[in-house]
Amino acid sequence: KTLKERTISHAADFVKLGVEKQRELLATKDKEKKKLVENYLCSMFDIIKSIVSEAKIPKYFILLIDGIIEDDKERIAYLVNIQKHSKSKEDIIDILKHYLVSPQNDDFVAKDVAAHILAQILTAQKEMKGIEEEMKSFLSFLLNAPGKQISSLGFQVR
Repeated sequence: KTLKERTISHAADFVKLGVEKQRELLATKDKEKKKLVENYLCSMFDIIKSIVSEAKIPKYFILLIDGIIEDDKERIAYLVNIQKHSKSKEDIIDILKHYLVSPQNDDFVAKDVAAHILAQILTAQKEMKGIEEEMKSFLSFLLNAPGKQISSLGFQVR
């Protein structure tokens, strides 16, 4: 899988902003800036999807995305909006699911965080038509994960 050079530099542009400028941008009410944030996040997901040979890079962006959400839970709306308007064959839910089952990825901390992000997206978009099956499928995946290697911060099974 190849990445466009612009995708990498675009994600790097967000990182270079620094935490305070990132927070300011993420909190914007401006429509154009919100679109910019979504483009940054899409670039991060493209990197997660495309870079499998160097595990630290996708892990970095998984952790960054989780940090963005954890810093302010309302930001999950960015991911839900991206998911809702996804025109590609592989949306962010698919990217996260693929990351979770990828044999090249044996970093269970990163997988746990990816499962957490996925759980939050699914929970946040529960009002969307057809999402119930996606949620059941994900929960089933977590319950049947080989050796229960994915604990998922997002779901606590009782």
